[in-house]
Amino acid sequence: MIRDIIQEPDPILRRQMPDVTNQKKILQVLKDLKDTMRDSGAAGFAANQIGEEVNICIVGARQTGAASDKTRKIWPLVNPKIVFFAGLQLSSEGCFSIPGYIAIIPRSVTIKVACIDKLYEFTGVEAWIAQHEIEHLRGVLIRDYVENTHDRKGGRLISTNFNNRPLIYREERAKL
Repeated sequence: MIRDIIQEPDPILRRQMPDVTNQKKILQVLKDLKDTMRDSGAAGFAANQIGEEVNICIVGARQTGAASDKTRKIWPLVNPKIVFFAGLQLSSEGCFSIPGYIAIIPRSVTIKVACIDKLYEFTGVEAWIAQHEIEHLRGVLIRDYVENTHDRKGGRLISTNFNNRPLIYREERAKL
């Protein structure tokens, strides 16, 4: 089912999402995330962005030469935890929960994500998307990277402070 996208300042976006083990709940949330992602054209979604308080997100990638969005590869991440980071590159990101904003964010180029059922490895754009969605599940938004905000030709550009990564990200990385 296509769900409404929760937008800032809704407090659900700032909460740490609890792990989930109920198979029926997992399947229902994954279906709703996929439907909402396909409808919106997003590259991924986290459960709290559709009002669900569970530790689930999805990462999508368009297949080269794909005729439609329905052929998109989608990775379901249930109870994800990033267990490996490598490389660093700047990523220009927007967020459906903060419409009209763009942030330039330093992201790891390669990550490994441990989930309830398997270990996934992402590189490049998929790694950036996975990091963005997992941060949603930790209550972290792209706004947390900002140093200041500028108006530019009627739009908004968020410039980042690269030395001030969100605390939760620094703590997870430090545990490795």
